[in-house]
Amino acid sequence: MLGHRQVILYLLMVSVAHAADALPHPEIPDPFGLGERLALVDYLKTELHANVEPGATYDDLVKQYWEIVDKPKREAEATRSEEAQRLRSRLATEFGIKADESVDLGKLKEMLVEAERKATVRGGGEKNDSPMKDGKKPEDQAGGKGDAAVVMPLTIPGGTDVDVATPKDWQVTKIQPDAALPPTLKIHAPGGDVSLQITLLPDKESRLDTQAKIDQAVKNMGAQYADGSVEKTITVQKLTVSNGIGSYAEFTDGDLVGKKVRPGQYKVVAAGVVTIGKTAAAFTLLGDSFDQAGYLAAKKILTGGIVAHAAPAK
Repeated sequence: MLGHRQVILYLLMVSVAHAADALPHPEIPDPFGLGERLALVDYLKTELHANVEPGATYDDLVKQYWEIVDKPKREAEATRSEEAQRLRSRLATEFGIKADESVDLGKLKEMLVEAERKATVRGGGEKNDSPMKDGKKPEDQAGGKGDAAVVMPLTIPGGTDVDVATPKDWQVTKIQPDAALPPTLKIHAPGGDVSLQITLLPDKESRLDTQAKIDQAVKNMGAQYADGSVEKTITVQKLTVSNGIGSYAEFTDGDLVGKKVRPGQYKVVAAGVVTIGKTAAAFTLLGDSFDQAGYLAAKKILTGGIVAHAAPAK
């Protein structure tokens, strides 16, 4: 049985709940003197295009009115809440920043912009002192001329340090909340219609040091895309890498065929792995088509833009 204190608390909660259920009466014009209920019925049908149940009480009609009128507001609030949770997740996983639940959406956006600004390297910022590999520096193999690329040296904890070269006008964001963790690069073509994400993992146990091992890893990666794709199967293709080995599989999103995509949506994806020494670069490449210029340029980053870093020659 409930004790006295618990009964009082219970009654208070019930009274508050009932008070919350009492909806304000909408101010509905009644030029013909139909009365409060019939005027609301007429408004629901003619202005809000709602179906009204025969015999509905006035309280039922009021509830129906506010459900319709408040729906856009509720949906907007739900959308804002979902976006806030997404931003909190990005801040935590990509930048190691924990945002309290009390932080509003506007502040979260500001925090993300600032975090990305600090992590973003734009073209022209790094000087390349790496020796030439196979007669070429990495920027000569990044999908453009040597003077049109920027090189980012990366330290891979437990793996082979590498240099990654990208076209000068592409945006590159490095995500590495802790120096002990593997770095991830988010690379976007101008306009954002091509996106390449590379996570550089140490492979000191040589789990991805042969073509067969990489091919199997690609099959595992492709499983998440195959069912929803046009292809329905995983076809592993060898990636000709100038300084290592690699392979990938490509898929077309079955839901987006023949449709106009929104910003941030992509029709095709390639998932694969490139191994350079003791570092494995797991990548996801997104674009609008397999023969898209930016998509092909991103592939050149994978085939020739990632090389083992070596100390400058003295």
